[in-house]
Amino acid sequence: MNAVKLKTITQDELAKILIEHAKWLKTAGEGKPADLNCTDLRGFDLRGACLRKVNLSYTDLRNADFTDADLTGANLWGANLTRTNLEGTILTNTTT
Repeated sequence: MNAVKLKTITQDELAKILIEHAKWLKTAGEGKPADLNCTDLRGFDLRGACLRKVNLSYTDLRNADFTDADLTGANLWGANLTRTNLEGTILTNTTT
């Protein structure tokens, strides 16, 4: 079985992606949805982040902090959630 090649991004790049995602959630035709599938987000600080409807499939989320984040409708299929902090995270309609 072949291992999935993960994309790498910085915390700053992620912040820019999430700004565009927030615009997309709030308006029609502005911003763009965040697609973070197959991304290495190990140890990232996502406390309080709005990640509604984000594609996080096959993403490495080990040791990431999602405290009080909103993952409503997010796709977590195949994501590695080992030691991920999900305290207070909203997981309504999340795909796993």
